[in-house]
Amino acid sequence: MTKSIEDVLAKSKEIENALKLARQLREAHEWYSLYGSRYSGGGGGVGHFHCNVHIYHQAYNGAKNYHPVADGLRQSVHEKLRDVLPGIVEQALKELGEKAEAAMAGVEKNDGKTVPISRT
Repeated sequence: MTKSIEDVLAKSKEIENALKLARQLREAHEWYSLYGSRYSGGGGGVGHFHCNVHIYHQAYNGAKNYHPVADGLRQSVHEKLRDVLPGIVEQALKELGEKAEAAMAGVEKNDGKTVPISRT
């Protein structure tokens, strides 16, 4: 069976997308692995989330656009974010993993031949 150039390009884009998602998933896991791990630079410590909360709002051209959390709220907001961020990141990692798996499943079969795609 002869494939059209459009079919080949479409399959190429599917493979490209699957590889992009796999790379993003690997990078996301590498980034999240820093959370809770010990480090020695800067006096040492344990990796943690650093929360820098701003509201973007520009009332008019030339006005200030980034507004940091009000002083009276800063500590409480940062503590609450640090409490919930691990769960949010874990859910986002799960969703990215599902997207990557679905994309890879869509391109693994190519004319009955397996297309090798790294899942790491």
